[in-house]
Amino acid sequence: MTGKPDPDHADGPGTAAFPSTVKRWGWLRKLIYLILTGLVLFFVGRYLIASVGGIAWDELRLAPVPLAVGVFCLLAQHLVAGVAYSMVLAAFGKPIGLVRSSAVYWTATLGKYLPGKLATVAGGAVMLARLGIPMPVAAGTPLLMIMLTVVIGLVVSAPLLLMESVRAVLPAGWAWAVLVILIGLTCLHPRVFVRLVNVAMVRLKRETIRVKPSSGRLMAAVLLGFLRYGLLGLAVWAVARSMTDVAPGQYPLFVAVSACASVTGLLAFFAPAGIGVREGIYLAVLGPLVGPGPAALVAAGVRIIQTLVEVGAGACGVFLLKSRFTDPGPAR
Repeated sequence: MTGKPDPDHADGPGTAAFPSTVKRWGWLRKLIYLILTGLVLFFVGRYLIASVGGIAWDELRLAPVPLAVGVFCLLAQHLVAGVAYSMVLAAFGKPIGLVRSSAVYWTATLGKYLPGKLATVAGGAVMLARLGIPMPVAAGTPLLMIMLTVVIGLVVSAPLLLMESVRAVLPAGWAWAVLVILIGLTCLHPRVFVRLVNVAMVRLKRETIRVKPSSGRLMAAVLLGFLRYGLLGLAVWAVARSMTDVAPGQYPLFVAVSACASVTGLLAFFAPAGIGVREGIYLAVLGPLVGPGPAALVAAGVRIIQTLVEVGAGACGVFLLKSRFTDPGPAR
């Protein structure tokens, strides 16, 4: 793009702080977000309460070992995301170390608890810029991570299209599943994916990333993205296992539904952290499998544990970055 400064420098008119382009929400948009979130919480919450009300509590037995496995896997997948964040920065030749990269990711992730989810991208961009990362890479990295999460999640959740309940509404589910997987894998090719990120950067009126990325490190971030969903699915399966009898062979279904719930919650921009939306997906898919009551407990349990993990990791991130912001030093 002509007239733009060198992307390897953090100053110049094309590299203003990312939040400067984010428009203030009007009262009408806030009201719409509030109404949509309220409707989702009302209907999903009512179903959750009705489902939990039908549980025979005297017969419920909570197995501590599977529950501990679920907590560990939810923590592990969040740690893996920090490693993937570090890989993305290293792919653009701007490594700042695993600890600092993870701290930025954990802290910025807290932004998803605000409506619109723009705080995750804007917050990550600001923190990376303060750590010496040029603004095109600083703004592109959190955006790239979100897009990776969505595309990989769509690929992983594609097998849900083979379910009988889905095929009743959408015939030839296998063909759609194959199509989603092929398109997703094509988009995950480093060269294609960076171009898609730059298209989004143009739409956000940001300077595009002109640094040629390392394909190997970007592919490592992609593989870590698949690992995250594997761990998330195992966490949900383990939480369900702690309450009811689920077979190991059902694990792939739990991975697919976890990916679907995460992507749907992320794309539901009006719902902070996808609250209500993710739980609705769990209830719809897991209800026929384990029963409405256990499915409601699983959805609520996963939400509580994941929130505690993310808030705890965010607090650690703030602590780790506090001294760095005081004296960031050169990016390594």
